[in-house]
Amino acid sequence: FDDHGSMDHMAHHYRSLSHSPTDGMGCGKARKNKEDKYCGVCGDRALGYNFDAISCESCKAFFRRNAPKGLEYFKCPYEEKCKMDVSNRRFCKRCRLRKCFEIGMRKEYILTDEEKMRKRQRIEENR
Repeated sequence: FDDHGSMDHMAHHYRSLSHSPTDGMGCGKARKNKEDKYCGVCGDRALGYNFDAISCESCKAFFRRNAPKGLEYFKCPYEEKCKMDVSNRRFCKRCRLRKCFEIGMRKEYILTDEEKMRKRQRIEENR
């Protein structure tokens, strides 16, 4: 599923999102002068590293749910040449997961249920 023409303007739109630190009136909190980050899988805005790669919240959740199943679990209906972007990332799980692995996401970093419980307990103890 590779539609070059119709989504190019959309990808450009997402890459050019830059908000000024203020509302133009000189008030408001200044955002830290960090470089904007974009998901290595789909190109959406990203907050930071998830599972050892820069990814958006959507791809982080997708990876957490699907990486344990492995690539073999999914089939690509489009000859494994799917282009990943914000608008079509939901259409092919195999290509999306493959891209997650390609950018360096590591399934070893996914917490087990036991590790999640221990982490929650530590957070409660520190409150």
